[in-house]
Amino acid sequence: MKEVAKAKLDAVIRLMSDGIPRTCPEVARSLDFTGPLAANAMALLHEDEEVHVFEWRVHQGKGGRIAVYKFGYGKDAISPLPPTKHELRKMQSRREEAERKRLERERLTDFEPFRHWQDAALFGEHRRAA
Repeated sequence: MKEVAKAKLDAVIRLMSDGIPRTCPEVARSLDFTGPLAANAMALLHEDEEVHVFEWRVHQGKGGRIAVYKFGYGKDAISPLPPTKHELRKMQSRREEAERKRLERERLTDFEPFRHWQDAALFGEHRRAA
């Protein structure tokens, strides 16, 4: 293992040793790591039985479930069943509603057409025809 990787793994161990359960995104935010780096570190620690899956949470951004890790040896929490069709439709409806609201807010803002600086230099600033 490279020294840089070992140093980052040690940083994750120091963070997790306080006993507070954390997800991989929370570890990444706390240590200013990328998501995949934190996930790889947690996978290595889980493989070495230094952390265990404490519980499973619903992932707010994606709608799936995400593992919450806790430092120390322990039995992993049972992985939950995949979401039902009803739950999947509900998550999709929420995402679609959020997108509709975002598009409505975007429609209400003033539109500034893109004008390349060379076009502005040659033909002047954009104006509406009279």
